[in-house]
Amino acid sequence: MAIDDGTLKTKPVFEFDLTDLTVDAVRESVKSRYPEIRIDSRDYFKLYSEYTERFLRGEKHTTIRFEDGEIDLPIKNELPLLVNTQDNPEEINYIGDVTVNTITIKRFDDLTEEDALLDGFESRQDAITALKRIYPTVTSEDLVTIYSIEPSESISELQQRFRPSTEWIPHLECRRLSSYLS
Repeated sequence: MAIDDGTLKTKPVFEFDLTDLTVDAVRESVKSRYPEIRIDSRDYFKLYSEYTERFLRGEKHTTIRFEDGEIDLPIKNELPLLVNTQDNPEEINYIGDVTVNTITIKRFDDLTEEDALLDGFESRQDAITALKRIYPTVTSEDLVTIYSIEPSESISELQQRFRPSTEWIPHLECRRLSSYLS
């Protein structure tokens, strides 16, 4: 669902630094700016195996998220990182937690080359193509949330828990996710 209340035309990008703000303050700010739009409460990040590999190699510093007709915001600044494969998206593996440093909200069409590079893509076009594959209903006017993330623990600890798709061993089912959120 495209969102066009005139606000995006005058200030198309909203960035929140979580070193200065709480997640609750961000949520309140977004609610006041977009009272008619539902906020989706993100309680984990799930990445495909290939994107997790980029994250663990230090090539991916952000993740771009879209929820149709909603604005995607975290419930807290540290969230579980789950990994799945494109071949079998129901099998997921918890590898650790990530810390959200900044949250940027912008229109899908306003994604930049820099946004793409920070998300581990080679170009803006590569990012757009991949995001449209992941989110087939996204339109140029829709809002996306860009999360700047970093591991909450050492990369080596995450790497030890990560199983590339060729060695896939499921460690967590979606319905058991709540145990990681407390």
